[in-house]
Amino acid sequence: IPAINANPYHGYIRPARGHRLLAGGETATREEFRTPTPDFHMSALTAPASVQRDLAIHLTPLVPSLGQTRWETEKVGLIAFALDGEPLLGPVAQLPGLYLGCAFHSGGFAYNPAAGLLLAEFVADGRTQIDVSAFAPDRFAPQEVADYLASTVTQAAAVRRRH
Repeated sequence: IPAINANPYHGYIRPARGHRLLAGGETATREEFRTPTPDFHMSALTAPASVQRDLAIHLTPLVPSLGQTRWETEKVGLIAFALDGEPLLGPVAQLPGLYLGCAFHSGGFAYNPAAGLLLAEFVADGRTQIDVSAFAPDRFAPQEVADYLASTVTQAAAVRRRH
């Protein structure tokens, strides 16, 4: 199956190695979460108990085999938004050797394979086969970034683009 970004079904699903499926879901509302310390680790986060059940209910009509699977692992992530709602993808000019592939909001689940390929092209060749300059991490003015980072943006107010 292809990657499915199934917004009306409140979830995402894509194939993975070993004949596995990766499924992801959204909870209805999420408050802004600021990492408490520089050594924060994502493993400190847990999903509501209802997420697995809700994913099965919402996504099984799209992928019937999901209803017959068992959950192998569970990971929780944070949704990140750039100020224009587009991903950050490519090299960071001020930090040579640093490449970003982030701020995909909840769509990163489906976009990660393509983003990984594009980042590998940047690292290996210094460019990509397709023009991704619209996603350049350095596209924002420093003051825009400072203002955005100093603000609190609720999920409902964040610019969300579905690609």
